[in-house]
Amino acid sequence: MQFERNEIETLEVLSVTAQESETRGVYKILLAAHNKDLSKLQEIAQEILETTKNSSVFTFALQFALAGSEVIYDISLRKRLLLYWNKVPEGRHKNSGYTAYMRIYSQALGAFFSGHLVEADHLFSISLEIATEMNYPRGEMRALFHLGLVARDRGIADRAESCFFQAKKIALDLSALRYLSRFKVGHASVRAQWLESDLQTLLRAREWRGARSIYFKLERQRKQDGKNRYADSYYIYLAVLAAAFGKIQSYHAILSCTSDLVIKERIIALKTSLLGASEEEISELNLIRLSLGHGPVVRRSANTGTGELEIAGILVSKIENEDVKNFLKLLADQEDFLATKEKICHTLWNLSYDPTIHDGKIYKLIHKCRQITRSPQLIVNKYGSYQLKGNLVTKLTAS
Repeated sequence: MQFERNEIETLEVLSVTAQESETRGVYKILLAAHNKDLSKLQEIAQEILETTKNSSVFTFALQFALAGSEVIYDISLRKRLLLYWNKVPEGRHKNSGYTAYMRIYSQALGAFFSGHLVEADHLFSISLEIATEMNYPRGEMRALFHLGLVARDRGIADRAESCFFQAKKIALDLSALRYLSRFKVGHASVRAQWLESDLQTLLRAREWRGARSIYFKLERQRKQDGKNRYADSYYIYLAVLAAAFGKIQSYHAILSCTSDLVIKERIIALKTSLLGASEEEISELNLIRLSLGHGPVVRRSANTGTGELEIAGILVSKIENEDVKNFLKLLADQEDFLATKEKICHTLWNLSYDPTIHDGKIYKLIHKCRQITRSPQLIVNKYGSYQLKGNLVTKLTAS
């Protein structure tokens, strides 16, 4: 949430001069949200939730506290806050449609973040019905947008596009310009996203003809959407497909005209994983990675005499969260430190990967890894798999 300069000045004055402490608290929450001071926001909201008898103020504080917990992806805090919907004080807002909407919508977000997409679909649909009945267009917009995200993640592209279209229309009618930016991850990218997912699947299966067909569809879709920022993938997939069809000269021609080392590294790495590589290519790949700051994982006996692994300054053996510990070990043990979602699910939980069930679980795990290691760039998404950045993995010298 962002305000203009004059609005900020007004909020600053009201947060001090408002007669009632609860009203001052409301203005302080708005200021904290603007300043992205989420710890302050939670502190103020918690005080209001525990003391106020005003149902409308309670509902306001609760929805901001929940939004703050979502931004920092604190699932445990969010679960505790959801219980407060059962504690709304008596008043005109206790049983209002708005309170019912916010309660269901919050539960739907929780299901979505946890990867329970069928449950999220059901709850967002209910929140849409409530918003429609009470003539609350902003609520309809939010519910439709998230129904689009759920449908996209479930692979129902037509439904996703329909939901995004309806939500965007409402946003335009409301002149909700700030909300419109969210559709960059929604409507325009749905078809391209699923085409790229299909392309990656076919490449891993080494079905080159099918992959080439999907590749051309993907590039046409991206040009239609005006997604110039995705042009990098043109070189990556085109080069690898050229090598797959035996057009080695074309492969090397694309590689030689690619000046971006990051793109060049991705081309050689993907070609290596799918088709193998010569000693010269392996040497070039290692040199590029070193120049990009990627160092090798080196294991050496520590003081205890056992093999230890230190990642981002933290001994992996000392991490209490077992999933995080095992996930980091899995990545460090893989060739190129790269693991597919299928590998992650099988190794960590002995489960067969299902995107509708496990994507949310994997996203949460990666976020937890970044939290524990305090390194946002520790794990990167690479063609639908996840990779550990080697330069953040260090060796331990023996005593």
